[in-house]
Amino acid sequence: MHIVGWKALIDWFAFGLILQMSPVPELRCKEAVYFIGGANQNGWWHCLWLFFLENPAIRLIANMNSKITTLLLLVLLPLLIPAQAELVTRNQLQQYPRYSRYKLAEQEANMVRRLDLSMHELLEIPTNLGIFKNCMEFAFSENKLISIPDAVFAMPNLQYITGQKNMISNFPKTVDNCQSLQEIDLSYNRILGLPKELGNLPNLRVLALNNNLIPALPYETGELANLETINMSVNQLKRLPSSLGQLQNLKRLDVSYNYITEAPADLGKLTQLEYLDMSFNEIATIPDSIAFCENLKVLKLRGNRLKALPNEIARLKNLKELDLKRNRLTGKQQSAIQAKLPYCKIYF
Repeated sequence: MHIVGWKALIDWFAFGLILQMSPVPELRCKEAVYFIGGANQNGWWHCLWLFFLENPAIRLIANMNSKITTLLLLVLLPLLIPAQAELVTRNQLQQYPRYSRYKLAEQEANMVRRLDLSMHELLEIPTNLGIFKNCMEFAFSENKLISIPDAVFAMPNLQYITGQKNMISNFPKTVDNCQSLQEIDLSYNRILGLPKELGNLPNLRVLALNNNLIPALPYETGELANLETINMSVNQLKRLPSSLGQLQNLKRLDVSYNYITEAPADLGKLTQLEYLDMSFNEIATIPDSIAFCENLKVLKLRGNRLKALPNEIARLKNLKELDLKRNRLTGKQQSAIQAKLPYCKIYF
């Protein structure tokens, strides 16, 4: 028999295993044909589910001390479950060469870990980026780009995206194709909105979208469990989603120079927050819950409409810097705040 390709080899291997595994001889051939036929029609994972959970013969074997069952689990399953990309730090990436010439990168596609097309005066991004299966960092800053094609997110191992100082207006919904993304920096563009798919990035740590035209953070942002830094300064935000309080690893939040009218009470749930900048908004009050941000070191509230701060502000024992310039605090109120935070540098 002439068998072509790895899938055919696995089919043949599975066929042989099933012939041996079935405890009822007359069912062996039937079950083998069902398994292989289902794999060809519905895919291996679906077929494996049916084979193990819906087949009484296999349920019986699961209760037996079967070497063949063990062999199936050890040999066949690793072939069916996709491998997860290994996350690397910025420093670790430095050991790889940086490809800045696209033609050379195409010729050595499997070798490319870092692709940098910054300052190439590009009007569009190449659409065949899917050939860079091992690329972990892609930069395209300071070009003349007006959009990001879906092809950017066709690189399965991509972890770092930097595309500053273009004229990009869109943010593709296909961003969640890159489950290994750790950092997104698309600052200084003209992005008009963010898709809810942004919340499907389990490894995202840094989201830098400052200096754009974004009117709101999607509610799904709260699902970014590993997010540590958000920079949304100089946008058109009018409010912050309540889901922001779910970001238990968030350390830095910058939403300065927006149109926010209210600091949400959910800010108090950000117990790991160290740096909060809400300068130059339209905020009139700070919620009492700010006292629960026990790790807060820097709080910037310059250029708002504050007439007072909650008494609970005194509980911020780790606060080192508080900027309250250009608000509506009286001299008496300033003295009271200074008394509550004697070890904090306060700017009035």
